[in-house]
Order: sequence, then structure tokens, then C-alpha cells
Amino acid sequence: MLAVVFVVLGVPWSVASARDTLQGVDCTLPAGRVVQGNLYALCRTLVIEGTVRGDVVAAALNASISGEVQGSVYLAAARMTVSGVVHDDVHFIGGVAHLQPESRLLSPRSSLYSAALSTHVQSPIAGSVTAIGYQLVIDAAVGGDVDFWGAALSISAAIGGDANVSVGDRASAGVSELQTLAQLVDSGITLIPPGLVVTGTGWIGGTLAYASPSEAEILGTVTQVEYTPVVTESQALVTEQDPGALAAAYLRQVVREWVTLFLIGAFVLLLAPRALQSPIVTIRTRPLPALGIGLLAFILSFPVLLIALVLGLMIVLLVSVLGLEQITLLTASIVLVLTLAGAALFFFIALFISRVVIAIALGRLLTRRLFPPRGRWSDAFVHLAAGALLLSVIIALPYVGTLVTALTAFLGLGGIVAHLQRPAGRMPAGSAAPPRVPPELPPPPEGSASPGMSDLPDGFNWWR
Repeated sequence: MLAVVFVVLGVPWSVASARDTLQGVDCTLPAGRVVQGNLYALCRTLVIEGTVRGDVVAAALNASISGEVQGSVYLAAARMTVSGVVHDDVHFIGGVAHLQPESRLLSPRSSLYSAALSTHVQSPIAGSVTAIGYQLVIDAAVGGDVDFWGAALSISAAIGGDANVSVGDRASAGVSELQTLAQLVDSGITLIPPGLVVTGTGWIGGTLAYASPSEAEILGTVTQVEYTPVVTESQALVTEQDPGALAAAYLRQVVREWVTLFLIGAFVLLLAPRALQSPIVTIRTRPLPALGIGLLAFILSFPVLLIALVLGLMIVLLVSVLGLEQITLLTASIVLVLTLAGAALFFFIALFISRVVIAIALGRLLTRRLFPPRGRWSDAFVHLAAGALLLSVIIALPYVGTLVTALTAFLGLGGIVAHLQRPAGRMPAGSAAPPRVPPELPPPPEGSASPGMSDLPDGFNWWR
């Protein structure tokens, strides 16, 4: 820890301890400084300009490695930039990973493992690249295989091994919403359209095996191509020619959607009927603000999840400094379970519960004349069944169903969020407060002379 003090204060220090830790707002390992062993860092901004003779295990909002790491890099950050030398592998989870042209991965087995919104490779990698996220852009040679699961992949350099890829549809509308999200992480990032593109400078020595709703744009050289079409339910309805098969596929999707919405809604109604129906007032009286709130909440959920992962890793790193392996593993397990559970709960509410709320609201409109509400507990189930049927019929339609699904999900989510933000005890808009009944005062006891009653006018007998 003495080395950390000298580094932070800028006092010359040639060699640090065998295991060093950087903590604080802005952490820097200056050029000329050497850490003998692993470096653990927990900072808002991490800059490594010196030498680490071991691994780097760190969590930060922004991380820059321009020095030398003689081991591997294990990093969680919103943005990582590597322009220095890494002898072994790079492991990254976060928003944006960028290996700049001047960076070097020296080992013949050096590989990149990334789980990020965007991963950009501009430096040769002797090993393999394994990535998951929205996009992977390869502008430098990769000696081994490339494995990618996401939406967009661009290959503009040589790949010595195979490429196993799963990407999105090149005919999709675009990435304007994700571009807005990416700007929150890195203002300089540009997202490419979904799909697979092998440019004229791209070359794949092995087999390109990819799955996508649309065929790739291959302008470079590929030894062998294996394409697996991914057909969505909507595309199947459009391309199906047999009217009977078309009707059967449509009905199957309607039934599937209705059963899903009704079972989820019925289960939640049994547990919390009032909580599930309360947001309907906000949706009915303020639909446009609710829609905007829902869209904003869904977009912000991704950076919030990223921040939660980074904070969780920070907690694990702090506990690992104590050197207690069992406690560290237990803490890591708890943090991972809580983060995944929170994310799963939010997206379950955003994708399912929100549409159940809209289904109940639609069911009230459809059945209010045939089955007027009488305050019975079964009314909500009737509304749910009718509204879920209407939604399912529309959602199963090609193309239109995708738009309706998104609108109802955002509208329902906005109603839930707006209702949760409403102060306790505040009356919903459009509802009148109950009339205030003055308290009834008891008459004075018979034959008693209460103080002050001798001066009352004749005939004043309010208690009779």
C-alpha cells in the first residue's frame, strides 16, 4: 500500500509491492513505474502508463491502458481503450471495448473475450476473438477463430480460422435508439446496421458459418460459407402460400400469445390484484406521458444494468483484497444472483406485466356494457381474458404486431413507473375527494349547567 501512496502523490517509486491496489476517483500508474505482481484497481478513471508484471484486475468507468501488462487483463468498465502492450489475454465486460492500432497482444495464444455493446479490433490478435453484444468490428488480422453472438458484424481483415456468427437482419429499420444509448457511454462511437458484412479487404481462411434472417454481404474472400436462415414467425406468415397453413400458423400464434398473457396476468391478479390494476388510471388519463416514461425507462435500463455490474465487481474486488477466498466467492455469488435477479425482474415487468396491464384496461372498455363491473373479484379476470384476446389477435399480425407489442409494452411500463412515482396519499387525476362529514357532537347531560351556557340566547338547543 505504500507504493500506492507514492504513485498517487507523484513521488518517484521504481518498484511496487508484489500485489498492489489502486483505489480512488482518478487512478494513474505513471510511465516508468513498475508493479511486481498483480494490480487490483477500483476507480472512476483508471490510466495505466507504467508496467505491470502480472495481471490487471480492475473495475472503472473509463479505463485506458497505454503501458505494458505482462499478464492478462480482467476489466469491467463503461469504456476500455488499449493502446499499449498486453502479453496474454484481454477479458472485458462493459459498454465499449477498443483495441487501437498501436496496441499489441504479444503471446501467440493471446485472445480477446468481450461482452460489450461495441467491440472494435484494430490491432492484430494471434489467438481468437469471442464476443457477445450489439456489434463487433474487425479491422485487423485474427489468427484463430471468431465467435460472435449479436446484431452486427463487420470483417475487413484476415481471419485465419473459422467464423461462427449469429447476427440480426440487414433489412431491419436501423439503430437510432441504440445509438442514443451508445452516446451515453461513448460520444465518439458509431453503431453499424445489423447483419453481416465481409468487405473487399476481408478474408476468411476457414468456414464462415452464420445464422441470420437475411443473407450476408460478402465482398471479400471466404473459403466456405454455411448459411442458416432464421425465419421469424411474422416472416413465416408472410411467405407462407397455402391459405390453410397460413391460417393455422396465425391461430397458433394467437393462442400462444393469449395463453401467455392470461396465465401471467391471472397469477399476478391472485397475488396482488390492486397493484396490477392501479396503473390503469394513469394510462387512461395521461397516455402520452406514460408512453414517453416507459420508453425512457426501457432505454435507461441498459446503462443502469451496466453500472450495477460494475458496482458489483467493485464490491467483489474490495472483498478480494482481504485475501479470504471463501468469502470472496460467496460475495461474488451473492452479487451475481442479485444483479441477474434484478435484471430479470425488470425485463419481466417491461415485457409481460406491462402488456397485462394494457390487456386489463382494454378488457374494461370491451366488456363494460355486457359485463358492467360490480366490484367482484372475478371482474378483473373477465377483463384480462377479453383484453388479452384482442391484443393477441393484433400482435400475431405480421409487422403490425411488432409495433403494437412495443407500444403496449412501453405504455404499460410507463404507467407502472408513473404510478410508483406518485406520492402516497395523492388522489389520481380526475377523481374527486370524498365529502367531509362534520363530526356529530353529543348533547350535554340533562340538568347540568355547563360553563358559559348561561349567556346563550333563548331557544338555542342544537342538541335536540
